[in-house]
This record gives sequence, C-alpha cells and structure tokens, in this order.
Amino acid sequence: MTRIALDFETHYTGEYSVKKLGHALYARDPRFRCTMAAAWSPTLKVSTTPDRFPWDALDGAEIVAHNAAFDRAVFRRERGHDGENGGAHSGQLADKGRCEGNRVGHGAQGLSVGG
Repeated sequence: MTRIALDFETHYTGEYSVKKLGHALYARDPRFRCTMAAAWSPTLKVSTTPDRFPWDALDGAEIVAHNAAFDRAVFRRERGHDGENGGAHSGQLADKGRCEGNRVGHGAQGLSVGG
C-alpha cells in the first residue's frame, strides 16, 4: 500500500479557530476555508489549492497526517463528506504522532478517511 503524507492549511481568526470550536465544528462552520492542500510520497509531491489538488492520487493509499482528527475533518469537508461518518474513500489516515518518520509504528492505528 502506498503511504502518503497529507497536510492542510486553513483560515482562522481569534474567534474562529480549532482551539475554540474543536476540529469537527470548525470544519463544518460556514466560515471554513481550506487554503492549501499538500501531499508527499516518493512518487507524489504537490502543494496547491484544494480545487487543483489531485484527490484521486489518495485512493487506496495509507495517509499519514500530523493531526489525523483535524486532517480527516478537513478532508471530509473538502470532498463533500462533512457528516460525522460520511464519505467513501478507500484510503487510511494514520496520526503522525504515533508514527516513526513516514513509517507507521507498531502502536499506530490506521484510521479510515471516509465513513
């Protein structure tokens, strides 16, 4: 299975932030705006706006993210699957905090990106 590192950058303010709302409410809020999506693997290196991102490149991949819960919420919002368990995606999302470099460690849990 291909392993891809994924990262998102999003708009926030003093009153509208993940810290104030939590990742799920933040991503569902009408003020939400993803400004950048980036991915890296040995065969994929991209950093661009979400409308230009090659989303299909993630199909079937194990996705590693610094903060899996946040990145899953952003992913679901960007892909039109912003319900708590919505969306269909065959990839997996692992929290980088439980990984060693780009390799998933023994204690890491692969988390489904979609529902």
